[in-house]
Amino acid sequence: MNIHDKINIRNNPLNFLEFSQYMQLMNKDLLSLAPYYYDRLRRQNKQVQEAESFKSIFGKFKYEYENNI
Repeated sequence: MNIHDKINIRNNPLNFLEFSQYMQLMNKDLLSLAPYYYDRLRRQNKQVQEAESFKSIFGKFKYEYENNI
């Protein structure tokens, strides 16, 4: 994420976050951290997609497959 993306997220956080996420940051007075929060959500989403992809191929999550569960 480059600096222009971070500025845009700070200027218009509702365009990037869901309303509940926006209100959570607003209530905690952490709206200035919205770009980092958004970046974290994107990374978490990528990890979930990778785990689901592994499960669709092997029928188990990676830790289950590696530990023969």
